[in-house]
Amino acid sequence: MDCLELNIHQRILSDLASSPGGTEDDILHAQTLIAAKVHTRSGDAQEQELGAEREVEMADLRVFMSTSRVHCNIAFGELVINFPESHINNNIDVLMPVLTDILNDVPFIDFDKCLSWLDWSLPDQLVYSTVCALLRLSGSHPQYTEKATTAICFFLSQTVQQIRTSDSISILTQSIPAVHGLYRAISSTSFAWTVDQWGEVAARMNELCSPTIVDRLNHLLVEILQNEDADGDSLHFVQTFVSRYVTQETQWTILAQALVPPQPTTSVAITEAAAANRAWLSLMRTAPIPRSIDDQGIVNILKNTVLYAMQCFTDLSVQIDEMETEPSIDTYAWETMSESLKLASVCSVALQDLDAKLFSRLQLLLSEESSISDNLVQEAALKATTVLVQSESFPEIASTMAIHLRRFVTSPLPIFEFAFASESRAPPPLVAAAKCLAHCIRLAPGDDLIMSNMYSLLNYIAAASKDTYKGAVDLPVNNVSIYDSRDYVASQLVETGLRGLSEDEKRLVSISTISVVTRLALEFDTEEVTRLTISMLLQRLRHAEPTVEAAIAYNLVDLALSAPESAFADIIRVFSLINRSANPDDPRFSNNMVLAAQTRLAQELYKRPELYDIYLAELLNLFADKGVAIQNLKIANHEVKTDDMIEQLASLLLPIDALLAHEDFSPQMGASTGVVSLFRNMWFLCVLFHFTSDKDKADNAMNWLKPALSRIAMKTPSMVLEERHDSVASDVEYNSVIRQEYAHTVR
Repeated sequence: MDCLELNIHQRILSDLASSPGGTEDDILHAQTLIAAKVHTRSGDAQEQELGAEREVEMADLRVFMSTSRVHCNIAFGELVINFPESHINNNIDVLMPVLTDILNDVPFIDFDKCLSWLDWSLPDQLVYSTVCALLRLSGSHPQYTEKATTAICFFLSQTVQQIRTSDSISILTQSIPAVHGLYRAISSTSFAWTVDQWGEVAARMNELCSPTIVDRLNHLLVEILQNEDADGDSLHFVQTFVSRYVTQETQWTILAQALVPPQPTTSVAITEAAAANRAWLSLMRTAPIPRSIDDQGIVNILKNTVLYAMQCFTDLSVQIDEMETEPSIDTYAWETMSESLKLASVCSVALQDLDAKLFSRLQLLLSEESSISDNLVQEAALKATTVLVQSESFPEIASTMAIHLRRFVTSPLPIFEFAFASESRAPPPLVAAAKCLAHCIRLAPGDDLIMSNMYSLLNYIAAASKDTYKGAVDLPVNNVSIYDSRDYVASQLVETGLRGLSEDEKRLVSISTISVVTRLALEFDTEEVTRLTISMLLQRLRHAEPTVEAAIAYNLVDLALSAPESAFADIIRVFSLINRSANPDDPRFSNNMVLAAQTRLAQELYKRPELYDIYLAELLNLFADKGVAIQNLKIANHEVKTDDMIEQLASLLLPIDALLAHEDFSPQMGASTGVVSLFRNMWFLCVLFHFTSDKDKADNAMNWLKPALSRIAMKTPSMVLEERHDSVASDVEYNSVIRQEYAHTVR
């Protein structure tokens, strides 16, 4: 295979490694094909003949390795990851030494200047596959964890040494990509690290961040360009070699898994950054068990790491403040600041000592006074706060942060705003703010804090949207007052606090608070809170201007999916009322808004299949009512234009189609007389208004209609029963949805 084109060569090896086979013979065959070409310095016969003194002399020299050899070493790591557990158990004593030798050799390999790779360079891929394999094997065989940790620490130490002594091109194209491969492996592979192991790795990682190393890295490109001996090919290779690397996430991923060990898993598939994501979610959901750290060296490393992370954040913040524009995406400034906050918070949890600078920085970021409004940094600050509040070491901050975050989410900040008709999910900062606030409210000492905070936030919605839209008719819902007698004074303070805001800012406060209140109700997941939130939003729905109305409708969909059946019925009934009589401020926007909400609810109702029939009956009744209303209007005034109304009636087929599209919903089977009648009325109206005819084929805007009707027809129950042939004519003639006076005018 060595003569194959390089990309094909690597693809074949990767395919062999990913599917070693089901039988022991297949596994041994795959292992023979790949392992036979694995190359390490310890396995080199010439290297073994060298004496001890000669080995010391050669230790710092790089040994050239061809691209095909590197491919084989990469494939070996991928193969080990996919070995069945039984094969690993029988061969662990052979596999571990080979993997550690491969990793130990990486700092001393002179990689071929090859650009035939897609995502990551060869040093990156080699370290990634090898470390993933090491962590997988030692994770299932704890007796080898120290050997794996030692190999990783040796790799880091030697890489730091190479950065100090090697030429700039080798550092840029070999050493740094290799470190990035380690970062990807650790952040992607779950492993039960200990605090001591974290200390060993962190000490080596911190060497990479020392001033001398950072200064060397910052001047690499300058040194390469100023090097008089550099040839054109080398400069072109460096110019083509584009890569960026960060190391902060590696440290907090290890420490987070030490604080909350990952659950054992039988899956061997490795997903990019999966371990980092799982570790962070575990810290946000589960309070880590307090661990006393007796080793003062580990304590010092933790404290120094917090100081370094916060200094890194501060330095970047100062530089960004001095810039006239946002930092380029290639600088990874926002990502580095986010990881710094996470690292400092995890170290504080491990130390059981909250760093004062970290806490004050988090409070500043989560306020209206923050100079940083980047979504990634704001979300990281909220997640870091959640981890700190979740920890049993800092119970006193829950109450403080609950009040602080309540002010934060009711500030006129654009990070919580989104297009309710087009977005498929809430903005990440909004979700993070709601989750963090929910944790703070739950963990804060006191009675009935959930309802008290909900009433306080609901007061903001009422005060911010008060008298915005007058003349609307109150909607018939189960009224629950949004003002609790205990919160009367609070509601007055809310109105006072909003007086200095412009109408646009009040609107923004309404939209963000509506969204946060909805997320809180979903987080608390109690019937009392859900009913209160739904009732409040329904009361405000027609007392708000169109954009706030759209925000309420969008969020009511999320609440409907978790609401009791009676509250669900209230929501869909109100949607129908709005569809019948659009907001006079902007009728087209209002109709489109509620139609989008009805369609999204239909699409996501698979989460509540027991409500299919209720929603279908509501939509079909609405279709019939709107069809009758159009006929009555035309009968009363023959000159009136009804084209827009007919188009809106046709659009109501969208949520009906979306609801009937669910595979587990079959209303055509065993339908009741009432359901058959509703479907019959719908089809009568479709024929009456020419939805089923071909005369509008040129209207591209309605191209969706015929396919939708075809799908609806497949789920329509039989409308003519064999024993009722004689009554069909009378059903048509005396049907309540067809007005004879209108029907006679239709051609």
